Amino acid sequence: MARQGWLWLVFLMAGHVAHAQPAPDAGAPPDDDHALIDPNAESEPAPDGAGAAPTAPAPAPAATPALAATPPTRAATPAPLATAAPALAASEPPPLPFRHDRRFLLGLRTGPGRQHTSAIPSCDCDDGPGGEIDFIAGMLLRPRLALMVEIATHVETLVGSGTLYDEELENVALAVGVRGWLTRRAWLEGVAGPSRAWVPPVICESGVDADPHGCDPVFERYGGTLTATAGFELVSRPSFSLDADAVVTQAFYGDFAVTAASLALSVAWFSR
Repeated sequence: MARQGWLWLVFLMAGHVAHAQPAPDAGAPPDDDHALIDPNAESEPAPDGAGAAPTAPAPAPAATPALAATPPTRAATPAPLATAAPALAASEPPPLPFRHDRRFLLGLRTGPGRQHTSAIPSCDCDDGPGGEIDFIAGMLLRPRLALMVEIATHVETLVGSGTLYDEELENVALAVGVRGWLTRRAWLEGVAGPSRAWVPPVICESGVDADPHGCDPVFERYGGTLTATAGFELVSRPSFSLDADAVVTQAFYGDFAVTAASLALSVAWFSR
């Protein structure tokens, strides 16, 4: 009886020591007494006389399907310059028209020309050399539209016989109209107004060599004039232009008419 008590005491002490021993380090090699059991290995039958039941094999872990190795994708980022340029262009105001800040113009036109006069009374005349000189003023209603006022003078020397032989016939008009720029340099203009055709006295003195007409005009008529002009700015600046002009004028005086054409140069100053 005492022998069985000692055996139970030894057995309890051995079990207490086994539970108190620390677990082996994961990185250290396992001891022979604590060797890891491979779950896939078949357990060996216990030795005879042990009476231990065979250990069932542990189930294999479920196989995890391998994920396809796909490179990480990155959302495309638009280039900042490609998006900033259109936005900047859309925010910028359109360029201002040429001469947008000009309101008035003053100019002078002159050049050679030819004037045809039909059926002047008291003169069997032919057309002689001539020319024109014009004083121009205008107000810009828009950058490409101006209200114009002109004092135009066409001069022709009458060649032939009769009372007005070798006299100068002047056609003077005060005309109002508009000028429109088709482009920055090219423009068209049309004006109309009253006019006067006359032959001024040559000498306005008394004496032997005095003009028999005295100081009165030798010939004088009143009528109306239409003038069309096409111009091109050879030099184009915001405040100045030098133009080449083609001018055609038609004047009506009842019993005769005057048609004049000239090629001229004109200068114009534009101010605020």
